[in-house]
Amino acid sequence: MRPRRIWLERATGLWIGLLFAAMGLGLFSQEVADSNQLFGTLARMADSLRPHLLLLSIAMALVLLRRDRVISWICILAALSGMVAMVADYRARVAPEAGQGDLTLLWFNLRYDNDIAVTDLERALHDSGADLVALTETLPARDLGDRLADLYPYRWGDGADSGIMVFSRHPFDQLPVRLPRPGATRFLKLRLEVPDRVPLDLVLVHMSKPWYLGPRAQEQAFLEKALTRDAERPLVVMGDFNAAPWSRGLRDNERRHRLRHVARPVPTWPASIAWLGLPIDHVLLRGTRMHRLQAWGEGLGSNHLGLRVGIKMPDKGDA
Repeated sequence: MRPRRIWLERATGLWIGLLFAAMGLGLFSQEVADSNQLFGTLARMADSLRPHLLLLSIAMALVLLRRDRVISWICILAALSGMVAMVADYRARVAPEAGQGDLTLLWFNLRYDNDIAVTDLERALHDSGADLVALTETLPARDLGDRLADLYPYRWGDGADSGIMVFSRHPFDQLPVRLPRPGATRFLKLRLEVPDRVPLDLVLVHMSKPWYLGPRAQEQAFLEKALTRDAERPLVVMGDFNAAPWSRGLRDNERRHRLRHVARPVPTWPASIAWLGLPIDHVLLRGTRMHRLQAWGEGLGSNHLGLRVGIKMPDKGDA
């Protein structure tokens, strides 16, 4: 066998191996439990990228068509089937929509090293029309509180620890569900009082990357407490999950706690290529309806886009 033919056969074998790896992660990474330290870590790195991995698998299979048509078509059909199953699974947990909202919420990961001028951020938040603003990685916003006091008389956090800050037109109470560890200001549960509406529980989260299995397990303990307590109340969960809605952890939380997401995912990271990016910031609902969730914050210096959403809350007479 000629050396060129040998190298071509080896390259083809390597290509098929990489194709199987990409397709396997795209199809099955969400099925691997975190308890498996090695494969769980790899799976958590991959499962938010499942659509990208399946598209990559299709592209790699098309390149292989001239060398092995059978393997190519098997891989293409398997990847397409995986994408159809992923879409069906996503659509099964879509939040009910409302013609209009009566409460506007805004979430934004400001990014701790953002060099945006505080006056520019103040202007953007003032123009957002939000009734409640939740920011995380808030060091650049530490001087923002007094500037927004007239518009948002109720607030939580000072930004000094770069945790979560909240600015609200409506009064709220902080509920006693917090993680007992450093970084607990990345998690917060509030009960928001809006005139003529049933009080709304609002859970704000900024979770670690999913492959940090230890911290993520502690954060999941917080979510379990926050989402199971007062489980019949209207609820909004809002924050940076560092995971897509088709990832294992987010799917499990949505199913277990009857949470619903937006009809079409909104990519929020990285902000510079959001149309190709990942939806890792989320607004999840239970007992409420959603009106027009959209990306917010382009050009404000963060590597994330924020989310602005209208919420239709139950009337007190309906409770």
